[in-house]
Amino acid sequence: MTDNRNERERSGAKRTRASDDTKTNQRPAMSQWSPASALAMPKINGDYRLRWITEYVNGVHTPRNVQTALREGYERVPVSDFTETFICDEDIHGDGFARTGGLPLMKIPHEFAEQREAYYRSRSADALSGANTLQGVAGSNAVYEDRGTRSLSGSEAGAALRNLNQ
Repeated sequence: MTDNRNERERSGAKRTRASDDTKTNQRPAMSQWSPASALAMPKINGDYRLRWITEYVNGVHTPRNVQTALREGYERVPVSDFTETFICDEDIHGDGFARTGGLPLMKIPHEFAEQREAYYRSRSADALSGANTLQGVAGSNAVYEDRGTRSLSGSEAGAALRNLNQ
C-alpha cells in the first residue's frame, strides 16, 4: 500500500518517524564492516583534538561540564566542520552543533590540549610526591592499617553462628 498523504498529514498521524526517515536518510558508505561505536570521532578540518562532553546525565541538564570546557578553551563543533559523512543526533536544539546522546562534540587546539595535559601531569606528580613524603614521615601506617580482621573457616563460621543463636 502506498502512502499518498502529504507531509503534514503524515506528521500528525500516530506513526513512528522511522518509516518516513528511511526514505531520505542514507547511511554512509562503508568499505568494510566494523562494530558500531557510540562515541566515534569524526574527522574535521584544522589541528584540533576532539572530545565528547557530558551535557545531560539521566535526562537531567548538567551545564557545568560544558561551561567548564568552554572556559578551558574548548569550542562546540558545528556539523559543517566534518570532512566526512558522520551520523549524529538530530539537530533538536537548532544550533547546528554535533551531539550524540546528550554529549556535545567539542574541539580544542592541539597546543591548548598539550598545555592542559602538562598541567594535570604536574598536579598528579605533586600529589604523588606529597603521598610519598607522607609515607616516609608516617612510616607504613600512612598507607597500611591492620584492623585485626580475619576470615573464618567453614567450621569456625558455623560455631560462631551457633553461639549467636544461643
